Amino acid sequence: MRSCVSIRMATQRIPAQVAPTVARDAEGRGAVRDPEAGVPRWVPRLALGLAVLGVLTALASAAFAVANRTALHNLQEIGPDSIVPPIGFSLIGLLLAARRPRNPIGWMFLAMAVLIGFGGVVNQYGVRSTRFHPLPLVGWIAWTHDWMSWLVFPVGLATFFYLLFPDGHLQSRRWRWFAWLAGGLLIFGVVVMMFQRTIQLNGARPIRNPIGLRFVDINGSLGFVWLAGLIVLVIAMAGTFVRTRRAGGELRQQLRWLSFATLVTLIAVAMITVLGFTVLKNDTTVFPIVIVLGYGVALPLSCGIAILKYRLYDIDRVIRRTALYGLLTVILVAIYVALVVGIGSALGRTNDPLLIAGSTLLVAALVRPLRRRIQTFLDRRFARRRYDAAGILATFSARLRDQVDLDDVRGLLQGAVVDTVRPAQVGIWIKNDVAP
Repeated sequence: MRSCVSIRMATQRIPAQVAPTVARDAEGRGAVRDPEAGVPRWVPRLALGLAVLGVLTALASAAFAVANRTALHNLQEIGPDSIVPPIGFSLIGLLLAARRPRNPIGWMFLAMAVLIGFGGVVNQYGVRSTRFHPLPLVGWIAWTHDWMSWLVFPVGLATFFYLLFPDGHLQSRRWRWFAWLAGGLLIFGVVVMMFQRTIQLNGARPIRNPIGLRFVDINGSLGFVWLAGLIVLVIAMAGTFVRTRRAGGELRQQLRWLSFATLVTLIAVAMITVLGFTVLKNDTTVFPIVIVLGYGVALPLSCGIAILKYRLYDIDRVIRRTALYGLLTVILVAIYVALVVGIGSALGRTNDPLLIAGSTLLVAALVRPLRRRIQTFLDRRFARRRYDAAGILATFSARLRDQVDLDDVRGLLQGAVVDTVRPAQVGIWIKNDVAP
């Protein structure tokens, strides 16, 4: 006699948040209407033009940096933050604006790409003019740098990006006053930077503002403008984290992508800032790299995934993997430094090859057990259902080996399915076939 066991489960149906509009033709066949129907044809072309312009300004900035390489002494003066982010913003902005033209987030990415790329060209133009030979209209061209940069960071597009993500609308009326405050500070900062006395570009000598006023000094008494702008940006970021905790469904998943990228970048910036006062004194390489990878790569990529196809990538899995390997790296580095520095200092030989080799082998041996322990800790704290399901399945497998009665097996199987999958209904159908 052969037994065939089939489990039928009925789960609760989750209604779709947005029902597509269906149009019927003359033959009665249904066709799903494009939610972005009615958009003029010139809109995708405009998005493509802005994306191309953003990439071209980034390439021009890179070409200027190569030409000025003898006058640029470090990575910060080369300006990778004006080369890599415009390319990333252009690509993601073009994708978003083409797929979701009514959503302003894609257009904000394109605007940031053009403004940041143009700012890099202006900066390198000023370096060329002040370090090599005078170039025409350098004063007026440099005049555009600071106030156009202010349109992006900190209180410009960067702040409104966090306020309007992901659908282009403020999430509640209580944020309107804050948006008006940010807009007023944006206008005030633009006016101040238009009339500041001198213009200081990175890597270049100070350039006199053609329309500057003596009493307007952005680095002096009016420096509070930058401080106020940073505070506004931090509040907008904090609002994103608050909305992530309060939101649900698709909106929560989208906000979690943005919050995850922002939090990882902020932690990296904070760590580099702290290390800058101790281990990495006068270092001008690590900080630009963190800014480029965080705000130039991780932020636009996470936003593109969130708006377009966030379901293809499980944000919870990404967070767990990041936390797992981040904690593992920190612990292993701490153990290695403690062994090499601690024991080496006690022996008076911190560069002993034998000590370094032994510490490396010990750290390599600790990778697998530490990874398992950290994975168990994270599953227990942040993925409780997965941790409980693994325990239930292990218990079920152990008890199944000792059962011979079919009714007991059916009860164990039904209990394991209910505890792990948690369906609305569970049905077990057993088919008995008598062999001929």
